[in-house]
Amino acid sequence: MQQTSGRGGGPTQRRRWNPKALRAALRAPRLVVLEVLAFAVACAVYTLVPQVGAAGPAARGRFAAQHPLAAPWLRALRLDAVLHSPWFLALLALSAVSLSIVALDQWRRALRLYRRAPEPGAFGAAQHRRVVRRARPAGAEAPRFTREGALGLFGSPIFHTGLLLLLVAGTVRALAADDATAYVIEGESLDPTAEAWGMHWGSALAPPLRLPERVRLAELHPELHPDGALRALSADLAVGQDGARRARVAINAPLALGGARLYLTGTYGLAVELGVSQEGGASEERAWAVIEPTGGELAGSGSLALPGGRSVLLRARRSAGGALPGEVEVRVVRGGALLLAGPLAPGAPVPLPGGGKLALADVRYWAELRGSRDPGLGLAWTGFLLAVAGVSLLFLATPVETAVIPLSGGEEVLVALKAERFAPLYAERFERLVRDEEERG
Repeated sequence: MQQTSGRGGGPTQRRRWNPKALRAALRAPRLVVLEVLAFAVACAVYTLVPQVGAAGPAARGRFAAQHPLAAPWLRALRLDAVLHSPWFLALLALSAVSLSIVALDQWRRALRLYRRAPEPGAFGAAQHRRVVRRARPAGAEAPRFTREGALGLFGSPIFHTGLLLLLVAGTVRALAADDATAYVIEGESLDPTAEAWGMHWGSALAPPLRLPERVRLAELHPELHPDGALRALSADLAVGQDGARRARVAINAPLALGGARLYLTGTYGLAVELGVSQEGGASEERAWAVIEPTGGELAGSGSLALPGGRSVLLRARRSAGGALPGEVEVRVVRGGALLLAGPLAPGAPVPLPGGGKLALADVRYWAELRGSRDPGLGLAWTGFLLAVAGVSLLFLATPVETAVIPLSGGEEVLVALKAERFAPLYAERFERLVRDEEERG
C-alpha cells in the first residue's frame, strides 16, 4: 500500500482502485432494491403525467391548467418526457452495469454445474435423503448417479441476459431514437423531410426523423360500435413519389419504411373544407377546419377564423356506420354575437352577414400518423424473447440429481435427491426411489 504524507506530516494510506469492492457494491441487494424502486417511480410518473408524444397537446394543456404550479417544474425536470430524460438514462445505465455483473456470475455458475459430474459430497445438503437398510449386502455395488433437466441450470442466466438486453435497448432508444407525429387529411402526403412532421421528440443527440420516401394517406377506414365508439381503424397508403405502391396500416400494425416505422394511432376525426367568397368577387378562398370527436359520441366540433373578425363554429355528426356526413351545422359569430346558424350542404352556399358567401367544398377524414426510428428495437425483441425463454426454463426444466451410494458395511445405502428449485414437489418421486432401493434388497 502506498503511503503519502498527511496534513500533520504523518503517513496516510492512499486508497487503491478495488474492482472487487466495486463489483460487490453493484451486486448489493440494497442497490437492486433502490433500482427497482426507481423504476417503479418512473413508471408512476409516466402514467400520471401526460407525456410528450404519448398524449396530445389538448391532454397536456388540460393537465397544465389543472396543475398550474406543478406543470412548469415537471417540464423543467423532464418528467413529461421520462423515457428521454437524463435521469432515466442514468438509471438505465446503472441497472445495465449491475445486471451485467449478475448475469456473468450466473453464466459462470451454470456452466460450472453443468460440466461437473455428480459426486458423493455434493449430496451432503440434499433436500431429500434417507439411509435404506437392505437385506443383502450391497457394499460391492458402485455408486449410481443420474441427472435430469440440466438445461434448467441456464434458465436464470438466460432470463437475466434478456433483461440486460432490454436495458441496453432502452439506453439506445434514449440516446439515438426519434419520434414524430403529424395530423394528415385524406389525400395529403408526408414528404421525406423532417419538416413534414408537426412535432418531434426524442434524444437531442439523434437526427430528426424523416421517411425514406413520400407517403400519402389515400383513405381512412374507421369501424364503429353502435354507440359510436371506435372498434377498429385502418388506412390505405400510397407510397413513393408517384404513389404507385399501396400499403395498409392499422392500430398495432405499423408499416416498416427503411429504418423507420409508421404507425396509425386511434386519434382521428372529420376535416371540413370551406369556401369563402367576398361580395361580388369571383374568386373563392378555401381552408380546412378540423372537427375532433367528442368522447365516444358520433358528433364533433371545430372552428375556423374568417376575415372581418368573424369565426365559423362547426359541428358534424357521422352515421352509425361511420359514413361521412352529407352536411354540417355552422354558426357564424363575431364578438360574441351570433350572425348566422344553420346547416351547410355541398352545392348550397349561404350568404354571410356583411357580404360574401360560405360554401361546403368537401368533407374528409383526418388521422394522426406517428413515425419512429428506434435502433434498439431489434435488441428489445431479442431481450424479450430471451427473458420468456429463461422463465420457461426456470419453471419447466428443474435440474434434479439423484444418487444411490453404498455405505460402509455393505448393508446400508444412502438414497438422495437434490433439486435446484421446487424441491417439495419431488417428495413423491423421492419416495418411489426409496421403495425401489428397498425392493432391490
